[in-house]
Amino acid sequence: MLLPLVQVFAPVVYCQPVEREKNAPPEEGGDPLVHTLIDSDLCQLFAPAPLGQDRERFLHLVRDLQTRRDDYAGQLGHLALAGIGSSGRPDQETRTSIIGSLLAGKGIESKEEQEQEMILWQARLILKLAELLDEEQRELQAELDRISSREHQLFQELRSENGEPFSLTGALLSATGTTDGQLRLRLKAWARLFGLGRSWPGSSRIFVTRSRDALDLLIEEYPKVVEDGRPTQLFSIELPANLAEGQDLPGLRQRLQEEGSELLARLHGAMETVEDAGFQEAEENGWQELLETVYPATSCGRCRLTMIGFPNTSAAQFFLQTFGSDDALTPPPPAADQEQPGTVVGVLERIDH
Repeated sequence: MLLPLVQVFAPVVYCQPVEREKNAPPEEGGDPLVHTLIDSDLCQLFAPAPLGQDRERFLHLVRDLQTRRDDYAGQLGHLALAGIGSSGRPDQETRTSIIGSLLAGKGIESKEEQEQEMILWQARLILKLAELLDEEQRELQAELDRISSREHQLFQELRSENGEPFSLTGALLSATGTTDGQLRLRLKAWARLFGLGRSWPGSSRIFVTRSRDALDLLIEEYPKVVEDGRPTQLFSIELPANLAEGQDLPGLRQRLQEEGSELLARLHGAMETVEDAGFQEAEENGWQELLETVYPATSCGRCRLTMIGFPNTSAAQFFLQTFGSDDALTPPPPAADQEQPGTVVGVLERIDH
């Protein structure tokens, strides 16, 4: 995700639920390209709601969840079952009761004056659990791919009546991924970290996701946040998806920046004013030729970056009102003397040729 984005933005700010320690060594097994981008000031790591002195306590909880997941699953199952049929309880558990119980088990209890801090702890925990889920799904998908490959070898002679290969794993392969409910839960957690975190940079207003569903949800909710509001597509361009072996990213990026400076300046202007800046046919052809010269499609692949403008709303307000608010939370009001040019959200999608 970072490689195509650094062609347009500098630096790219990569958001994390928990801050990285200063001068921490690179993570073992991490992508060397990421460390190169960080060392070249093309990428920065940022935590909207840093934990500070509580960082180690939180990470200890996450490690506990990884190593003792069966114990925790049993405890939380008993907590959920204990509420079924109990008199005097509401018909439905509050949305944070189970996670609140998990945190309380580690001595992290909610106090009325610390309610917002508790909400942030819950948000971080949801996102870290989502990371663990993503890792398990990647491992599962890799295993399914291996099974599918082996299956194809074993049954390549066996064909169904319509001529399609006999498949045992097709249903399983299509069953992995993030559900709509999981997506909304993650978006709520991120929205709360952005809107309620102490380190939220109010000037930040440009965001990119890999999830088309997330962007579609924002487009759907925007008219409810800004009356009669209509999102605007600012531009959609192709970018390199990866780097070929032996290629020098800093040198190639500098060449693209220099030779495509006028076109890139237009894109930056569009995001600043939240106005359409789509390329004309001649400009689109020029960009494609430049991209092919610097990053050939055969070796670097292609992805598409589409940026959508949401005028007259700040990012913190927009995200909280769309995904993060409930009866206990109200989005912060905009500053009276602060103009809101708008929020820009994009989606980065791989192109399969």
